[in-house]
Amino acid sequence: MKFVYELKCLDKKRQQFFDNPIEKEKIAIQYNQILKQIEDAGWHDLLGEEHELPDKYLSESYILRRTQELDKLEDKLYEFACQYRRENVLGKDNAETVKKYIKVLSRMFFIGNWSCEPDFESLLTDKDMPQFYHDYWNKNL
Repeated sequence: MKFVYELKCLDKKRQQFFDNPIEKEKIAIQYNQILKQIEDAGWHDLLGEEHELPDKYLSESYILRRTQELDKLEDKLYEFACQYRRENVLGKDNAETVKKYIKVLSRMFFIGNWSCEPDFESLLTDKDMPQFYHDYWNKNL
């Protein structure tokens, strides 16, 4: 979508002006105007932490939507982890459950703005946690 590309470009421009608060503020206003246009047109996805402005520049509605999405995804992680454990106990193949879990976890990593550590009850065994999860924690310890 053209507008999403424009938002990403504005964020890169904002990063270039890290020491100019007036210019950063102007860019933030432009960014939020475009974000509002695409939200009004029915787009309600998230840009991902890599392409978002810092929270202090984002609209409350965007931050709320991001928080709600992360909450829903955390609930799904828990459900898949429970299903995974049930399948293990019953000796069933859980490859499909692991794939679904990884898809949700990768979406959470894309969105960002969370601890990157699911609740203990929402974890799979180490061998079934995805490589990007292990890479993240190996890099950030």
